[in-house]
Amino acid sequence: MGLSQEQIIEIEKMKKLERTYDGIIKTSRNAEQLQRSQMELKKIKDRISQLDPNGIYIEPQINQSKQSKTSSDPFEGYAMLSRFQLQRASTHSTDADINMMYTIINSWETVFMTALFDKHVKLDYSLNSERDTHYAILSNVKRYLKTLCETVEDFQMATREDAKLQLVEMKRRYSRQFLNEGAVYLRKIKSFWDNIDADVKSHGTMCTNREDRITYDTRFETESFLKGETVETVIHKAAAFLDEAIKVLRLPEFPDKK
Repeated sequence: MGLSQEQIIEIEKMKKLERTYDGIIKTSRNAEQLQRSQMELKKIKDRISQLDPNGIYIEPQINQSKQSKTSSDPFEGYAMLSRFQLQRASTHSTDADINMMYTIINSWETVFMTALFDKHVKLDYSLNSERDTHYAILSNVKRYLKTLCETVEDFQMATREDAKLQLVEMKRRYSRQFLNEGAVYLRKIKSFWDNIDADVKSHGTMCTNREDRITYDTRFETESFLKGETVETVIHKAAAFLDEAIKVLRLPEFPDKK
């Protein structure tokens, strides 16, 4: 007889706890904590054996694709993304999707947003007002990121197993929030700059200085590979970057914000 859905769900929960306690046992130097963790681990294994005495359950190999992805450059083969190196969102961040989202958001902010400021790219008044709203959305994304990174680092410093278990759940929740909010932000700005890019290509009126070249005031701005490019070219490269970002992050797989 196979396992019921309820049994599978409980076994999966037990497996997650098993991995957590295994990690504590491997890394902790506190004798009392080790003893408690070993006792809890035995209870978990006994419960798994009780739920699945015949060893029917096979744990899904859900991490294989992520492991292969992190073992090579995920940005390889992309014209714009390949200019950037994958970075960790925080010192102990190991989640591939979190690190990719962080790298993309950070690269967009430091390279493209700087070049697309109203100082450099002159847009129609209504579009200029809409562009200003993007900064508030990005600030919200960065708040989620800050909370996630603090949780990841707190987990590394935690010594009590109950605290670690709580932080694991918090990390999972904050990771989902950051990915969802980042996805919403990227979709929004992609739609915005795609629209302007199409208008510029058709010699429309949304951008009023398409032939100007990007120059930076090095007292306040950091130069990038966009220096000296025409506004039209920068807009096109920004749209291409966002298109590649959505492809590499597989954003359609993320649920929309509710």
